[in-house]
Amino acid sequence: MNKKEIKNNASKASENLSGSVIRLEDMFKLLSQWDVFFQSVEAAYHWIELLHYHAECDDWVMAAKLLDASDDFRRNLHNTLPSEHKAEV
Repeated sequence: MNKKEIKNNASKASENLSGSVIRLEDMFKLLSQWDVFFQSVEAAYHWIELLHYHAECDDWVMAAKLLDASDDFRRNLHNTLPSEHKAEV
Protein backbone atom coordinates (compact mmCIF):
# COMPACT_ATOMS: atom_id res chain seq x y z
CA MET A 1 0.00 0.00 0.00
CA ASN A 2 1.32 3.41 -0.86
CA LYS A 3 0.80 6.55 1.22
CA LYS A 4 -2.17 7.75 -0.87
CA GLU A 5 -3.96 4.39 -0.57
CA ILE A 6 -3.42 4.39 3.19
CA LYS A 7 -4.89 7.89 3.53
CA ASN A 8 -7.87 6.90 1.38
CA ASN A 9 -8.48 3.80 3.49
CA ALA A 10 -8.36 5.91 6.64
CA SER A 11 -10.97 8.27 5.22
CA LYS A 12 -13.23 5.37 4.23
CA ALA A 13 -12.88 3.85 7.69
CA SER A 14 -13.80 7.16 9.28
CA GLU A 15 -16.90 7.43 7.09
CA ASN A 16 -17.99 4.02 8.35
CA LEU A 17 -18.40 5.47 11.83
CA SER A 18 -21.81 6.73 10.76
CA GLY A 19 -23.36 3.26 10.89
CA SER A 20 -21.64 0.65 8.76
CA VAL A 21 -19.60 -2.14 10.26
CA ILE A 22 -15.89 -1.33 10.51
CA ARG A 23 -13.65 -4.17 9.41
CA LEU A 24 -11.28 -4.59 12.33
CA GLU A 25 -8.86 -6.66 10.29
CA ASP A 26 -8.45 -3.64 8.01
CA MET A 27 -7.57 -1.53 11.04
CA PHE A 28 -4.81 -3.99 11.96
CA LYS A 29 -3.48 -3.83 8.40
CA LEU A 30 -3.35 -0.05 8.68
CA LEU A 31 -1.71 -0.28 12.09
CA SER A 32 1.02 -2.51 10.64
CA GLN A 33 1.76 0.37 8.26
CA TRP A 34 1.77 2.97 11.05
CA ASP A 35 5.13 4.47 10.10
CA VAL A 36 3.57 5.66 6.83
CA PHE A 37 -0.05 5.93 7.94
CA PHE A 38 0.58 8.28 10.82
CA GLN A 39 2.68 10.70 8.78
CA SER A 40 -0.70 12.17 7.93
CA VAL A 41 -2.24 14.18 10.77
CA GLU A 42 -5.62 13.77 9.08
CA ALA A 43 -5.24 9.99 9.17
CA ALA A 44 -4.21 10.22 12.82
CA TYR A 45 -7.45 12.00 13.67
CA HIS A 46 -9.43 9.28 11.86
CA TRP A 47 -7.59 6.66 13.91
CA ILE A 48 -8.46 8.39 17.19
CA GLU A 49 -12.13 8.52 16.13
CA LEU A 50 -12.09 4.80 15.39
CA LEU A 51 -10.51 4.00 18.75
CA HIS A 52 -13.18 6.02 20.52
CA TYR A 53 -15.90 4.26 18.53
CA HIS A 54 -14.62 0.79 19.44
CA ALA A 55 -14.15 1.73 23.08
CA GLU A 56 -17.87 2.55 23.21
CA CYS A 57 -19.09 -0.54 21.35
CA ASP A 58 -19.72 -4.04 22.74
CA ASP A 59 -16.53 -5.54 21.32
CA TRP A 60 -14.46 -4.78 24.42
CA VAL A 61 -11.75 -7.35 23.68
CA MET A 62 -11.07 -5.92 20.23
CA ALA A 63 -11.24 -2.37 21.55
CA ALA A 64 -8.64 -3.26 24.19
CA LYS A 65 -6.38 -4.79 21.54
CA LEU A 66 -6.66 -1.71 19.36
CA LEU A 67 -5.95 0.62 22.27
CA ASP A 68 -2.99 -1.48 23.41
CA ALA A 69 -1.58 -1.62 19.88
CA SER A 70 -1.84 2.15 19.64
CA ASP A 71 0.60 2.87 22.49
CA ASP A 72 3.50 3.61 20.12
CA PHE A 73 1.21 5.74 18.00
CA ARG A 74 0.07 7.79 20.99
CA ARG A 75 3.70 8.48 21.96
CA ASN A 76 4.75 9.40 18.43
CA LEU A 77 1.68 11.49 17.67
CA HIS A 78 3.07 14.28 19.83
CA ASN A 79 5.69 14.87 17.14
CA THR A 80 3.09 15.54 14.43
CA LEU A 81 0.10 17.23 16.07
CA PRO A 82 -0.12 20.98 16.56
CA SER A 83 0.61 21.87 20.18
CA GLU A 84 -3.01 22.82 20.94
CA HIS A 85 -4.09 19.20 20.31
CA LYS A 86 -1.35 17.39 22.23
CA ALA A 87 -3.24 17.41 25.52
CA GLU A 88 -6.19 15.66 23.86
CA VAL A 89 -4.21 12.54 22.98
